[in-house]
Amino acid sequence: MTKYEMASSQVSSVTSPESGGRSEIPNLGGNDSSPILITGHKLNGHNYLQWSQSVLLFICGKGKDEYLTGEAVMPETTEPGFRKWKIENSMIMSWLINSMNNDIGENFLLFGTAKDIWDAAKETYSSSENTSELFQVESALHDFRQGEQSVTQYYNTLTRYWQQLDLFETHSWKCSDDAATYRQIVEQKRLFKFFLGLNRELDDVRGRIMGIKPLPSLREAFSEVRREESRKKVMMGSKEQPTPTLDASALAARSFNSSGGDRQKRDRPWCDYCKKPGHYKETCWKLHGKPADWKPKPRFDRDGRAHVAANSESTSVPEPSPFNKEQMEMLQKLLSQVGSGSTTGVAFTANRGGMRPWIVDTGASDHMTGDAAILQNYKPSNGHSSVHIADGSKSKIAGTGSIKLTKDLYLDSVLHVPNLDCNLLSISKLAHDLQCVTKFYPNLCVFQDLKSGKMIGSAELCSGLYLLSCGQFSNQVSQASCVQS
Repeated sequence: MTKYEMASSQVSSVTSPESGGRSEIPNLGGNDSSPILITGHKLNGHNYLQWSQSVLLFICGKGKDEYLTGEAVMPETTEPGFRKWKIENSMIMSWLINSMNNDIGENFLLFGTAKDIWDAAKETYSSSENTSELFQVESALHDFRQGEQSVTQYYNTLTRYWQQLDLFETHSWKCSDDAATYRQIVEQKRLFKFFLGLNRELDDVRGRIMGIKPLPSLREAFSEVRREESRKKVMMGSKEQPTPTLDASALAARSFNSSGGDRQKRDRPWCDYCKKPGHYKETCWKLHGKPADWKPKPRFDRDGRAHVAANSESTSVPEPSPFNKEQMEMLQKLLSQVGSGSTTGVAFTANRGGMRPWIVDTGASDHMTGDAAILQNYKPSNGHSSVHIADGSKSKIAGTGSIKLTKDLYLDSVLHVPNLDCNLLSISKLAHDLQCVTKFYPNLCVFQDLKSGKMIGSAELCSGLYLLSCGQFSNQVSQASCVQS
């Protein structure tokens, strides 16, 4: 029997002659001969907020919180109520001590009342006046993002940070209306922080919620985002083919950092047979072989002409081509026309000294270009970052810059990839940076501002690819066009 159990047992075995050998011991719940585990948050010196709140809930539930606040004053030893007060006070002291780690609880064994223990624990372990800890919480909250967590895990972690911040704030309001207004301001800031840390695949639902007037509460926004996350998981789990967002792109590109981490790895399909990303078991070439109508993916050379990349036998399981059979035949026809000098058919052309067309890409994680001359505010890279493109090759990122394509389309943090043969307009980054939505139609796609509903740009379908519409480029650069000659 531990020292805490002995204390509890001694308190519960008090006898009284006036009651025929038995005392009027109040029923406080549990077995009085053994300590009660009143919380899963044992005080360890660093979790006072969680410990104090959980202990207070338990003791308030027993109707004995007056022993913590001091309202239950110790009566004179000669008064009839003294024995009842002593029993209840001792029991609550036992609860408090048993809710602490042993090395901490031993320091409170000789205290006289439950209030003394409660006040001493607050004075010793509360961080309400610890400026360095407040700074640490604020710093952690500022850099916190969803990352690999689910929306629920991300929201719960944010809530714990905010609860710690609330512990530091002790405002004395002269007017209740001021307090309510302040809480509304804090609620809105926390809603924006919740939105800011969400992953990019939730940009659509974030944009929808931000378009609601007035803005919903933080809990309502979390509930809506969580439902959208569940819907996406169900839809992705029911599909046998890779999702169009990742694979139906002109040139799917995946960003890698210096440690080789894939920022889109968590979103990509996974094959349980060959243990490689990019496809499911039902379409695995190692298991089923290549499709009869398979053809290699096309690329674009530096003159803006389409060509087909050679099949690399070193790649055991290539990603499925984003082009259908008809599009591949058209591109092969284009190659033969370019090789023979023919000027008929479909071709990509650019004015002398002009800029290659920008291809709308639903799979690229960033805007990319192979031409540094078109970028403004250019900053060289450290040389450790690289990208993987659809043909399987890995190319280094030489730097980043910005470019103004139209009056309303300003691209920031555009990656300069010297080995890239075309310009890629990332839909996910465009939606995130400009807060816009992209709508696809049979012959074009449009970019629409979420707040105003204004169309800020469009792209035309040309040989199976959506190219930024002719005549939309800034006057600072020459126009690129897709023509039918």
